[in-house]
Amino acid sequence: MNKNKKVIYTLLIVLIGVAACSKGADDQELPEAIQKKLYQANVAYLKKEFDTALDTTKIIAVKYPNLSRNLLLQGKIFFFTKRFKESLEVFNEILKEQPNHQEALIWMAQLYALKNETLDMSEKYLKKAINNNPSNHRLYYLLGNVYRRKGDIKNSLRHFKQTLRVELELLNIYADYEKLLKKAGLKERADRIRKKKVELTKIIK
Repeated sequence: MNKNKKVIYTLLIVLIGVAACSKGADDQELPEAIQKKLYQANVAYLKKEFDTALDTTKIIAVKYPNLSRNLLLQGKIFFFTKRFKESLEVFNEILKEQPNHQEALIWMAQLYALKNETLDMSEKYLKKAINNNPSNHRLYYLLGNVYRRKGDIKNSLRHFKQTLRVELELLNIYADYEKLLKKAGLKERADRIRKKKVELTKIIK
């Protein structure tokens, strides 16, 4: 696997970490039957039954063509079945209605990161995602990788450093949590946290 593919698969792991079956703001008042269809589509997607998942999203789209959660799922299905042009069109459709839709921005960045000649567009969408959510350290990591592939080592290092800063804050959280657990008499849990803290220290120092 070459370096560019490794970066792409790293980005995939980050994106799949998003909760696929959680309710979105635009489907809170949907009929129960539609919510059930959305759930079924997501389950099929997670099982990699992409044809079934896509067929279900198309049924939903008949009555709810602009439902962003449904469109988001369609875009991801198109991506994983290598229908990249259609995936791009779907995520663009979401961003027309919701220009700051965080997941759509990140998926757009991923699509443009597939080719070295479109890395500038990937950078554009990641910067917008960071502007919307500057506390998300994963975005700095992804942007750092884009800069690395562009040969911009200075900016790459700067963004990786930002990621490590968040990890260092996490170390402090682990330390405080361990102390609280000890005070509460929960020695076994405190020991588990201490081990995690040690493992993290080895990684970032």
